[in-house]
Order: sequence, then structure tokens, then C-alpha cells
Amino acid sequence: MFSSSYGSALTLCLVLVLSVFPLSAQQAGITAVPFMRVPPSPSANALAGAGTALPTDEPFGAYFNPAHVGLAAQKNVLSIYGLPTEADLNLRIPICSYALQIGYNLQEEMEGFPLSAGIGYHRQSVGPTRLTRTSPDGRVLDEVSLDESYDAFTLGLAADFGLQIALGMSLKFIRSDFLDFNANRPRNLEATATALAHDFGLLLRLPLVASVEDCFDTDLSIGDSLRPSFDVALGYAAQNFGGEVNYIVDDDPLPRTSRLGYALSAALDFSRNNIPLRLVQADWTVDAEELLVSRDSLGFEYLSPFSSINPIDNLLLGQRSADVGLRVGMRLEIAELLQLNSGELRRQEGSTEFTLDGCGWALRSKGLLKIADLLFTSDTLSFLHRHFDLRYYSAEYQDVRLIPPQSYRSLLLVVSDVLL
Repeated sequence: MFSSSYGSALTLCLVLVLSVFPLSAQQAGITAVPFMRVPPSPSANALAGAGTALPTDEPFGAYFNPAHVGLAAQKNVLSIYGLPTEADLNLRIPICSYALQIGYNLQEEMEGFPLSAGIGYHRQSVGPTRLTRTSPDGRVLDEVSLDESYDAFTLGLAADFGLQIALGMSLKFIRSDFLDFNANRPRNLEATATALAHDFGLLLRLPLVASVEDCFDTDLSIGDSLRPSFDVALGYAAQNFGGEVNYIVDDDPLPRTSRLGYALSAALDFSRNNIPLRLVQADWTVDAEELLVSRDSLGFEYLSPFSSINPIDNLLLGQRSADVGLRVGMRLEIAELLQLNSGELRRQEGSTEFTLDGCGWALRSKGLLKIADLLFTSDTLSFLHRHFDLRYYSAEYQDVRLIPPQSYRSLLLVVSDVLL
């Protein structure tokens, strides 16, 4: 398995620099294509990668939970999302991601049945890059060239019965190419591997304030212009399920992963002249994550979901272990204009607790346009904030072992309620 282990070790170098593994380095290295466990979303990375249960309309939500695609379509007749992402990894290993998502609310076509559907696509690539090891006299000993990527296609469905229920599935096409040159070998090692994997996701969201109003036939609005909301969400995702990755001789396992999380969201909305503005929103989300692969000298086996995750111990009590990592994220958004994010990844490595910090911010055009429309009342401004939202994201990972921190930047365009 010389080729697969060498190729995996190189991508593992990238992943360890990002410090996104909730598991120990030994466990992370037992799978092929570990770059697939590098979260591509800057906004979720600012939350330390916690994205299983916190509802999002950005297209990389499908990476964390394919069910996000269906749920995002409920608020939009037709939405298109595009998101190019670049990362600064300090090792000069290029990583690039793109995503697109389209959603449609089918309630009118379904004669009142509250169904929405969405499709999505995202791609993540590592490389092409070349790493070289030299001798003290400058002679090249080893040189590895790597180029890996996957393309994911997602289908999501959601229904709103008061309790919102969303399901999703992603199909991933994986490719890994590398060339390994060693001065002590008579010839180079070159290999190309392809594989097919799929993700499944479930997401439940309960708008508590709206549910209380419906149950007790009351209105919890504050005066004529203010309205509170409080939502609870629960999400589960099974990632990278499939066969094996074959490099020339041996098979290596996919990085099969299971994620379980919850999210709490509180907000206060303001409305005047039929212009709604969310004054403030605060989110809290927690993800527990486990790698479903076991390996020893005789081979490997895939584990079943919930082999290590315990919902009470991990999610409610906040316990973590070498097998289960815990991601905790907090987000504050002000006037649909400024977003502040922070999070941490916690895991246990023997007697030592490891913590990684995430942080970031975002700017949105929607809030700026709404505020301008409230002040100046313009049909043009009204059209723009109803249909377009341009966002800029910036996020960083900070590990005490890594200086400077790893950074992500991206631009997201959301087009909603427009029939194309």
C-alpha cells in the first residue's frame, strides 16, 4: 500500500495544518483522501466547523448536512447561490472550493402541501502542488506531486408542518492523482484513484414562538413593529459512505464520518412600511463528530453510526474523547449587515485536552439596502434588498501550534424570489 499511504500522508499534512480533525492524528491517517474532511465553508469554519444543525442558505451547507439544501428553499421561490472560496494554508498548498444551489418552493404546485426542493453542487480541490525533501547538500531526495478533488451533487427536500423536516442526499465523485519521485528508486511511482461516495442528512427545526402563537391563538409581538423569534434545530449527517479507494495494489477506506448536532437561534425583527429588518440574531450550535473507520495491521473495517457518539454525554454534557470531537460555535448578526462568529473544536488526546479556536466576520449588502430603504423609501432599493444579497466572509483558525493562523476568504451572492 506504498502509494496510498504516501499520498494520504501528504494530504494529511494539509489537514493537520488546518487542525480540523476532531480525532487524533493517528486515527486521521488511517483513511485515504483525508482532504475531504477539510470544511470548505468560511462562515462555518469561523464556528470551528460546527454546521450540522444550524440552518443556512449558503451552498456549502450541503457539505455539513445535505438537508440544508431543501430547508433553504422554503423561504425562496427560486434562489441561486455562488461561492468561490480560497484559503491561505501557509504551506503553499492551494485549496479551492466552489458551490451553487437552486431552491424552489412547491407549495402552490402541490395544492397547498408545504413542500420545497433544492439541488446543489459543490467542488473542492487540493493542488496541484509539489513538495520536496532535500539533503543537507541540497540534493533532492523525495518529491511528491499531488492533485486531488471531488465533485458533489446534492438533492434536498423539506416540508413545513409547524415542525420543519428536511432530508438530503449528496453524491460525490472523487479523484486523486499523485507522482512520487525518490532518488533511491529506479523509477517513479505514479497513481490515479477514483471513488464514489454519498452523504445522507436529516434536519429538524421547530420555531417555538410561532408554535406557541398557533397553539394558544395569541400574538407575541412587541408593539406594532417588533417581533421575537426562537428556533430549536437538530441535525444528523452521515458523510463519505461508499466503498474503497484503490491505489495500484491495495484498497484504502474513505473517511466515513458521522455528525450529530443541535442549534438554538434567537432573534428580534423590526418592520415598518412593509420593510422587515432583523435587528439582531444570536445563534449557538454544537456538533459531535466521529470517524467511522477502524484499522490495524490486518486491515480496516467500517463502523456503524453512533459507534462512539452519545447524544447525552457529548451534546448535552459537553464531554469529548479521542473518538468523538466536539465543535461549539456562536454567531451574532446585527441588522442583517454585520456578522460576528467564534467557535472552538475540543478533543481529548490521552490526558491532554486539545482546543482549536475559530473566529470570523461577514458583511452583507441586504441590511445596508434595507436601512437605506427605511430612510429614503426607494423602489430601486426595495427591489435590490428583496432579491439580492452580496456577502463577504473572512474566517481564521487559530492553533497555539500554528503561527500565523490559517485564513479563509469568500464571496457569496444570493438571488431570491426571482423567477428565471
